[in-house]
Amino acid sequence: MRKPHALVALAGLTAGLLSCTDNLSPPPSASTEAAPPPSLASAAAAVVSHVSTRSGVTYQVVSAGLDVGAKEYVDRSTTVRPTVPSILQQQTYIRTANSDRNASLGSSTFLTFDVSTDVVVYVAHDDRIARPAWLRGSFEDTGWHLTSGTKDRPMSVFRRSFAKGRVTLGSNSDQQTFAAMYVVIVVPADGASPDAPSPGPAPGAGTHAGYYVSPTGSGAADGSAGRPWSLATALTQPASVRPGDTIWVRGGTYRGCYTSNLSGTAAAPIIVRQYPGERAVLDNASCNDAALTANGAYTWFWGLEVLNSTARSGGPIGINGYGRELKFINLVVHDAGDTGIGFWSPAVGGEVYGCIVYNNGRDDNLDHGIYTQNQSGTKRLADNVIFNQFAFGIHAYGSENASLQGYDIEGNAVFNNGSINGRASAPNILVGGGTPASHIRVAENMAYQSRNGSGNVWLGYSVPNQDLDLEDNYIAGGFTALRLWYWASGTARGNTVYTADYYPINSLGSLGGLTWAGNTWYRSPGVEAWSHANVAYTWADWKRATGRGASDVVAGAAPSGVRSFVRPNQYEPGRGHVVIFNWDRQGTVAVDVSSILRPGDRYEVRNVLRLGEPPVLSGTYGGGTLPFPMSAVTAPTPLGSGATTGAGTGPEFQTFLITRP
Repeated sequence: MRKPHALVALAGLTAGLLSCTDNLSPPPSASTEAAPPPSLASAAAAVVSHVSTRSGVTYQVVSAGLDVGAKEYVDRSTTVRPTVPSILQQQTYIRTANSDRNASLGSSTFLTFDVSTDVVVYVAHDDRIARPAWLRGSFEDTGWHLTSGTKDRPMSVFRRSFAKGRVTLGSNSDQQTFAAMYVVIVVPADGASPDAPSPGPAPGAGTHAGYYVSPTGSGAADGSAGRPWSLATALTQPASVRPGDTIWVRGGTYRGCYTSNLSGTAAAPIIVRQYPGERAVLDNASCNDAALTANGAYTWFWGLEVLNSTARSGGPIGINGYGRELKFINLVVHDAGDTGIGFWSPAVGGEVYGCIVYNNGRDDNLDHGIYTQNQSGTKRLADNVIFNQFAFGIHAYGSENASLQGYDIEGNAVFNNGSINGRASAPNILVGGGTPASHIRVAENMAYQSRNGSGNVWLGYSVPNQDLDLEDNYIAGGFTALRLWYWASGTARGNTVYTADYYPINSLGSLGGLTWAGNTWYRSPGVEAWSHANVAYTWADWKRATGRGASDVVAGAAPSGVRSFVRPNQYEPGRGHVVIFNWDRQGTVAVDVSSILRPGDRYEVRNVLRLGEPPVLSGTYGGGTLPFPMSAVTAPTPLGSGATTGAGTGPEFQTFLITRP
């Protein structure tokens, strides 16, 4: 079914899967308990070691446990008072430094440490300041508080699960503050929450706890490893499937169109996950609906591949998301005849995380990597790699009857979208339409266009919008690199923008409501290439016309050197993306990947354009940097009909996937 640009247009999500092994227990969702569960101080303590900070300050691991009167910081005498939530009592905590409250502002990799077992990490964060992006994006609010300091300062407590190994946390704040530094408490996973989801043992030999489906499964079976269900049966939620259960999807191809009505809870989602080391593919070539239509609530779809092996113009979408608080995690989504992932207004909240999305769509200006609308809650689109769609990469768009309220678009690598249509490129990111957009955050994204004739990042469309936070993005290339239209308030801070031949920025409407600071531009400042209100200015004249840019820097006509970005995966240790802008066009670029891998880890590195091929790097990680090859790589050939092979990358730009085999 085709979709109009309207309120709730049917759309789909195509996912492709790279087979790999992973072993992270999923982080629990926000607890709905009115009070913490009984004390679990008797559980075996987690061993915390190798604590390191970007500030260089030495933190202390206090294994004696957190309790009333415990000293909070290494450099202050303030103590925890007057109560401690029972689940945190006597648990190991890290005594941070209050002097680090403004260290490495906006960093997502400020503090690292190793843990000896699967844990839940609790972060108590000062209520007087906004949560930083990393805490807002991946930690859940417990509803609990620590009270500390001489004035009984409240600190909200947030939590997230981590597997045995390396834990990485960000800085205390995204902007200067006089409030306090956070406190970290580490609790063994087996004692952290009786309502936490249980995904089964770590991958390896033998069976895993949960239920099973296979391409040859039966509705008359019991879902055991020996008698697996069909996928259609499992997605109807048989009576035995309860919140917190895992449904393991065995390897093979699942042909058809599937609908999920699974419903977990906030504290115990149902997880539908590819079995470790196998490749599970959903192929909707034989039908005209989405390969996966996700209704229900609190369901995580993890590690699956979705495709259409005979993609065609007018063909079906890959995935349609309609349910409440759905998560699509580490999918590979490619070659839908329509949009890859459709994430619509009925789907309150939820996220698309860590997915690789490419070659989707066969129709001009209609088919995108992710097509989305939102009316309530916040949709999170984070750490995805999105390239070579028929039209846009991320398309948060709607008519005057739609809703675009609440998006966190963070850490995505988006490049060369539009390149498979054979005629012209299309922007990598669009937020805006015929309806006002509000509560929009676009941060730490890496956007690249190798060809002229296309936009890159477009924020705003035809009507006035409300608030936008545009921070720390790296935007390179495009026939207008950054389009900023009609925003009433927000921020534009710390962004880097470059285009060689056209406008680095095209702005419409007043910029007076935006807090504007510390952006870096690459373009000749004396060229009339800075556009505002449909007039082209030199850099100095653009600043006068807009009243913005006083603390910005024009660093040159073009960037030089190397800029690399390392994005550890929040759900699977040993997995992550490395994005490299190689302006000097070096043959190899050394990048430190210690935030993804630990010494002794086996690893494989693949260029995202060649996921099905042998790795370009593999071995045992010894620490420090790896040498990433930057030579030109051709793009994957589209399946089916109606599309041309898209733009390749290199040596100027490449994106890589790191996994542990």
